[in-house]
Amino acid sequence: MANITEVEYEKIFSPKTLALLKNKSGESLRQMLGSKDLMTVMRQSQTVLNEIIQAEDGYRDELEMVATQMVTDAYPIIDYANIRIDAKIVNLNDLDIPNPPEGEDPASPDFGEDDEEKMKAKRRIINGITQGASIRGAFGFMLFKEYIDDINPELVQKYNEILKLAFGIYDDENAIAMMLAALAQGQKMQGGESEMEYDEENEQFVIKAKAICFPMLVHEIVKGLYEIVGTEGFGRDKEKNQAIVGAVDKLSNEPRDLQYGKFIYDAISKIYNDSNIDDPRVRELFFAELYKTPDDEFFPFIENALNDELKPLQKKWAADTMKDIAKDLGKDDTGLEDLDEVKQPIEEAMTMKQAIAAAAMLLGTAGAPNMAQAQNPLSNLFKKGITSIQNKLHPQQKMDTIKVQKDAPLLLAKFKNDQSVGYGIAKHRNESSARQIAYFNASADLIKKLGKTQITAGMEIVDEKMYQLPDGTYEAETVVKLN
Repeated sequence: MANITEVEYEKIFSPKTLALLKNKSGESLRQMLGSKDLMTVMRQSQTVLNEIIQAEDGYRDELEMVATQMVTDAYPIIDYANIRIDAKIVNLNDLDIPNPPEGEDPASPDFGEDDEEKMKAKRRIINGITQGASIRGAFGFMLFKEYIDDINPELVQKYNEILKLAFGIYDDENAIAMMLAALAQGQKMQGGESEMEYDEENEQFVIKAKAICFPMLVHEIVKGLYEIVGTEGFGRDKEKNQAIVGAVDKLSNEPRDLQYGKFIYDAISKIYNDSNIDDPRVRELFFAELYKTPDDEFFPFIENALNDELKPLQKKWAADTMKDIAKDLGKDDTGLEDLDEVKQPIEEAMTMKQAIAAAAMLLGTAGAPNMAQAQNPLSNLFKKGITSIQNKLHPQQKMDTIKVQKDAPLLLAKFKNDQSVGYGIAKHRNESSARQIAYFNASADLIKKLGKTQITAGMEIVDEKMYQLPDGTYEAETVVKLN
């Protein structure tokens, strides 16, 4: 890493790596926007966005649920870590995006032997990866193409178009200059916002996301997830962490983070994609492990990964780390299955190494942004013991267990022919996924019974049941009615 005096990518990366990032950005610009000039892009973006907002009118509740379910399916770490998602599609005026004062130096504590500039550089790279992950994740709407087509067959194409326009401009130097000038004047440029919080009462992380349309909401949810993963880049000193956040987490840094971050994310994600490990949970946990590495390992690894020049020892570290993560996850999964059968204490299903590794990823949040009012869970970790850690990862919720045949009648099926309510049922290996899909099915059932193609009133759940089947999967029943 070059010697830096400011936390800019030009000072963080070597000239070779920076040239690579700029070349990739130029290629991305051609792929995303083609030959469109900036004014054409801006006009077209507004037109497409207005069409999307109009098409989504009356379906916001359903699309919020789809966005939540889509990200949960694409990132199984969310279910594994018991992360809750609070997602809303809102009007532009409902966004409350803060505009932090620029040019004010945060209070600087004594960093001692820690290198303040390297800490800022590491935070900047992690922020870039977070933005990059959220861009790539936003295009996952194709997972629910069939459902979206039922709302409006033109939406998928429009979603693809708005994302290319909205994120393509971050590869345009003229657009970046314009955005930086607008931000300097106090203007707000985003179409969404996200933050992560720690819910002490329920002992879980919560991703709170708002956006003006469905694809932007997906983008914000994924960003919230990677903000949680990014807390692994913090040290143990809260004051130092807050100082670094104050110096680096600025709106004026976001355009470059969005420009270069997607390529950094791609380079690290490729390491997982090229491995023989088929457990998507490993992906985010591998990012977390990388963030924890010391500076003399972190920066060379990022540079070499970007240039596809990882050294043999770096490749071995990555392979061994992912294998260890996968092995621990496998032990955990097996332990939970055994727990269902023999009712062993939950501590016996989890090794000490596994508990500490998982807790470090989920709870290492001292000084994290948007958590100023929450106590640092990590500081209380070993006071509560391993049982508390396991409860955070897999809370034991009350549910009925079916010990009969698969086609046994369920309790709420009596509502199936009730024309005043919607009935839905779903089976899934993840409990929250079963619950969400059952809600979708119940909503669709009610819309069909009412003989409508869309509704403007919200729906509420009036009854629901969750069962765990003998094979370990979950089956949910839901009954909904109009508010």
